[in-house]
Amino acid sequence: GFNPEIAPTDANLNQFFQDNIFRYEIPAKVRVRYTTFPTLDYLNQVVVTDEQVRAYYNANPMRFPNPSTDAAAPAVGATTAADTNFIAVRPQVEAALRFERAQRLAASAASELSLAIFNADVAPAGVDAFLATRNLTAQDAEPFSPESLPAPFAGSPTLAEEAFKLDADRHFTDALPTATGS
Repeated sequence: GFNPEIAPTDANLNQFFQDNIFRYEIPAKVRVRYTTFPTLDYLNQVVVTDEQVRAYYNANPMRFPNPSTDAAAPAVGATTAADTNFIAVRPQVEAALRFERAQRLAASAASELSLAIFNADVAPAGVDAFLATRNLTAQDAEPFSPESLPAPFAGSPTLAEEAFKLDADRHFTDALPTATGS
């Protein structure tokens, strides 16, 4: 049967708020627009030779674990265990090399755009028109704080850090790597 009547006044509420202001702090949020350069868009531009694939494997053998002993039989002319292992993992090695090179192409394209925006001294209001001349579009990210990154930026504190450096004098960041490209 405990049901006291509580009738706080505005002064009581204001005093409680002032005493507990830390509970009501909202972190600063930033709103940004961004253009993506997905690595997958550049894969078809990457061509690698057999020698490049083999050199990549030789430089990174631990990235490509040895296949099981009942894996593919050695090819004619394969005389060493390293040759046998390479033949078994060659498709993975080639895919990794092609993906790495596509990442570089995506980063290069993003950097070129960043430099072009800087050199053209594009005002924020002119970004869409500038991007349209390059068949690109900007996307809006949900407002976010450094602690709560939106999906496109998840896993990259560098992106949040750079976004929070933007201000009235600095409208754009340099090209930044993402989990899916740049």
